[in-house]
Amino acid sequence: MKLVLSKNLLIILWLASWCLAATGVWAQDETDHREQPRFINLQTDASGEPVALQVAIVSYAAEGEYRGGVSVDLISAVHIGDKHYYSELNRRFQEYDAVLFELVTADSDNLPGDGEAGFNLLSMFQGWMKNALGLSFQLEEIDYTPGNMVHADMTISEFRASMAARGESMFSMFMELWRAGMQQSLQRPPSGSDFDIFRAMFSSNRQQALKQVAAREFMDMEQFDAIMAAGDGSTLVTERNKKALQVLRDELAVGKQRIGIFYGAAHMPDMGQRLMQDFDLMPQRTVWVDAWDLQN
Repeated sequence: MKLVLSKNLLIILWLASWCLAATGVWAQDETDHREQPRFINLQTDASGEPVALQVAIVSYAAEGEYRGGVSVDLISAVHIGDKHYYSELNRRFQEYDAVLFELVTADSDNLPGDGEAGFNLLSMFQGWMKNALGLSFQLEEIDYTPGNMVHADMTISEFRASMAARGESMFSMFMELWRAGMQQSLQRPPSGSDFDIFRAMFSSNRQQALKQVAAREFMDMEQFDAIMAAGDGSTLVTERNKKALQVLRDELAVGKQRIGIFYGAAHMPDMGQRLMQDFDLMPQRTVWVDAWDLQN
């Protein structure tokens, strides 16, 4: 039963986290980094009960070509979250010279909601998760209209061409992740996830109980991120990250110094490595953001 329920949920959650893209209070704890940062965290209380699903804002500072004031923040996103989380992001975005955002769209000038923004085949899962977990949808809450919001992703034609050149498809990607999930299930002892799902469905606060189960599953996704970035990478992560960082070069070339990159948390390990290797930007500190309030 574990193979049927919890791994299905895990892979659906992971895939939904790639689409495009607590109370939302920003954590006061800041941690210095000189190694690969983490980008997602499950905060728990002293008894081990979940408090919040958190995503990171990791600040990188220039130590090479761009020394002298340039800073780039990797602003990790989850594409469904608490409304206050997105409200705080909108406020924070005003502090940047430019915020580079992800969205596979029909035209690079289109904003969310225009053209073929619904292209992503996994949008149905996002809609289901939004309703089942009582959360809000990023494209409905983030304000993409200010002048400092800069599209930094592929168009649909670029996305399709890249997948074709690599011999990729959404189906083959899903099957690869499915196999990895099955292998993980066989290698690990039963975790009780299936019972947690069953219990959550009959909880007096079903949405909150399901959020807690889903948050725990999110924390098991690192190996799937590694699959998409392994070898020569994938369109879904590697090529889209390359496109975002080319836009970053363009923004730096015209004198922008304080820049945020607002992409899904699953993109960030590869993105961070590229900032260090290609831009001489080194991680300085992490601020944790509560994206889902998990307290009853």
